[in-house]
Amino acid sequence: LRAAQTCPGVVKLIDCFETDDDVRVVQEACHGGDLKQYVEDCGPVNEEALSIIAFEALRFLAACHEMDIVYADVKPANFCLTEASQLD
Repeated sequence: LRAAQTCPGVVKLIDCFETDDDVRVVQEACHGGDLKQYVEDCGPVNEEALSIIAFEALRFLAACHEMDIVYADVKPANFCLTEASQLD
């Protein structure tokens, strides 16, 4: 996550803490939840919002690939919204 901080649209990493039992990640709050939950709660997004989502996701993936980062877990639950109103 640290290496990807310069990629556009990446949630800001504040800090990481590691113990013998687990790893804790402190990141920017995304009050809008994730894209999967948004669609489950509000139904499908309109075409304009979908084009913005696709653009942002592809821009993020392209930036990762430029840095030799392979992001292999692309799914709606892994795309966070800073505010739920972003898609309204």
